Amino acid sequence: ALSGLCFATITLAAAPDKAIITTGSLLEEMAELARLARWPDPAYRTVQFSSYDRRSTTSEAPGWFSNADGFGHEPIPGFQKVLREPSDGQAGLYLVAEVTGPGAIVRGWSAGMGGVLRVYADPAGAEGQADPRALIWEGPAYDFLARRSSLYAKRAGIEFDAGDAFVQQDADYLPIPFARGLRITWEGKLAELHFYHIQVRLYPAGTTVRTFDPTKDLHDFEPVLRATAASLVRPTTRFKVEPSKLEATIEPGRNWSWTPETKGPGAVRELRLRLRAELLETALRGCLFRIAFDGAQRPQVEAPVGDFFASGPGVNPFSSLPFDVEADGTMICRFVMPFEKSVRMELINHTQAPVRLEGSVLLSPWNWDARSLYFRAKWRADHDLLASGSAIDLPYLVIIGQGMFAGCAAMIMNPSGVPTAGGNWWGEGDEKFLVDGEVVPSTFGTGSEDYLCHAWGMHPKAYLYAGASIPENDPKHPDRHQCTSYRFHIEDPILFTKSIRVSIEHGHANLQENDYSSVAYWYQTEPHKP
Repeated sequence: ALSGLCFATITLAAAPDKAIITTGSLLEEMAELARLARWPDPAYRTVQFSSYDRRSTTSEAPGWFSNADGFGHEPIPGFQKVLREPSDGQAGLYLVAEVTGPGAIVRGWSAGMGGVLRVYADPAGAEGQADPRALIWEGPAYDFLARRSSLYAKRAGIEFDAGDAFVQQDADYLPIPFARGLRITWEGKLAELHFYHIQVRLYPAGTTVRTFDPTKDLHDFEPVLRATAASLVRPTTRFKVEPSKLEATIEPGRNWSWTPETKGPGAVRELRLRLRAELLETALRGCLFRIAFDGAQRPQVEAPVGDFFASGPGVNPFSSLPFDVEADGTMICRFVMPFEKSVRMELINHTQAPVRLEGSVLLSPWNWDARSLYFRAKWRADHDLLASGSAIDLPYLVIIGQGMFAGCAAMIMNPSGVPTAGGNWWGEGDEKFLVDGEVVPSTFGTGSEDYLCHAWGMHPKAYLYAGASIPENDPKHPDRHQCTSYRFHIEDPILFTKSIRVSIEHGHANLQENDYSSVAYWYQTEPHKP
């Protein structure tokens, strides 16, 4: 289904004077949060190729919640096409992805896929074949999907410790640009499939792209590679300006607000908040945080304090690119929030006790123009969700308008102690993104843990783009089966010009009774309709 979308959806024409897109320019984007606050030029679409169950077609058709997507027993192999059926002990050959036109691979992930993956950048030749000169990878599938950055660097003779900059659990974010097309095939036994995702940007026809060359690119862009890794591993706000201090005691049922003395245009570059209360966990969930830009009647940001920082419930230290939570309760946001005229922050104390607020806001100038986007964050909660063998599409974000989806956080309290084979595991639900009126999702995943870049459960690790601030079976929450996870679309934002629906399935052959809350983060033009 994705191949049809890949060929037909982009109609914008790229201007001839645009800067060339290279491995280096894509690397620079990986640590630059400010670019999310402007509509990109050239604009692009981000789609996902994955091993999702091909019986799932549209929400109105049978099989929408089918969940055979990576163990080799799928009724329909989880690929675009079967190129050669397996026979007489010979492994089958399958088409994983095919794109015509300029683009870039911006994420790969796998739960341990075996077999041989062949990746062709700018392929040419008859159908079912590709020019061997375009072959940029031939080898173990998992190595390309989840470990290619270190292996390409090793082959290029580049030695450096990138930390978690590119490899994040079972995902690898090293970008692979191509000028004229992409073709990926897999050869192996279906029992070795074990799930895969490949995120691809699709640029408009005419966009100038320098195709990835594994023998040259990492050498040519080595300084950028090293600088990007350093910026990602130690994320900071680089503006050397004095922040505005925030300080208040907020009584029960009362609110606190702040606006800067100077008017815009400007941008919030860093926000720090720390709450003090006798019952801190209650305060972090019971104090509603709002931000309104340019006099908006409905605040663009609205979420409980702890949930906004992807840390609820309570203080759970972790570090990512847009958010940090420190052990002393200081919570830091680095999402860039521009405004044309004004910004107003508000905290409403819905608890039964006073709450002490400390923090700071770092503002910087911003060149407000037609491409500038407002930052938005919205919390929603669904209590007492009961899944007993059936599934639903749980919405995270449903919007009419133009913008880009930048990620989400999910706070799941799963106290069910029912001793069933399915247990109380929540992570099988697939992500489904419907963009600009799509009927078939251009992003269709293979499980919530997979969307969060993990596999075989959520591991106790927080990464720059994805991970868990409260992992499964956290000893701090032994009686609640609490898990708080996040995924940020920094290199792979989902652009939409008319509408977007972001949902994740809830419930797959499990007996669950969840409290499930989420925060969606996105950027958007005005007006819009939620």
